[in-house]
Amino acid sequence: MAFTVQSQSPHFILSEFFAYQEDNVVKLQWSIKEGNTCNGIDIERAGKEKKFEKIGRISGVCGAPDQSVTYRYVDSLPLKNQVNHYRLELGTQGYSSPVQVETRFYNSKSYVVKRNPSSSNISILFKNEENIHYTFKIFDTQGNLVREITTRSDRLDMPVRKLSTGIYIFRAVSAGGSKFKGKFAVL
Repeated sequence: MAFTVQSQSPHFILSEFFAYQEDNVVKLQWSIKEGNTCNGIDIERAGKEKKFEKIGRISGVCGAPDQSVTYRYVDSLPLKNQVNHYRLELGTQGYSSPVQVETRFYNSKSYVVKRNPSSSNISILFKNEENIHYTFKIFDTQGNLVREITTRSDRLDMPVRKLSTGIYIFRAVSAGGSKFKGKFAVL
């Protein structure tokens, strides 16, 4: 499951605006408060550069004078394994506050390794919806144990600035006996 953020103050005509990942898509939902309208809604998405691009449109008058109206939109091609930022342009009413979802598209072994170029971290994202205790052992290519880390999260953020350049192998074992292994490079 991906991280979901609901906009705390979405826009003065919205009562809610949130997004979440379900399978391989991101679903957005928002509600226009009773008595508010706008002329068309553009749905926009941005990646890490935060350059928003239009990905969808709902044409015509939106909202209603006598009831709250809820809208849904499915982003069938979200940016993979990164934070997706979404906002709405509510006709002439302006932009909503953005919401974000960090999408996760796992490989066949149910994990993905990400390198954060703005820091000296490697992130290993994995399925752990029940917050089970995992122990990660990191080995160099000669089989020497270089680090051991435990977590109950569904991600392991590991600083690598003290590791030598090269390939490293990790093995993760849960308290319940689940296992997976993989590798990453330190450049």
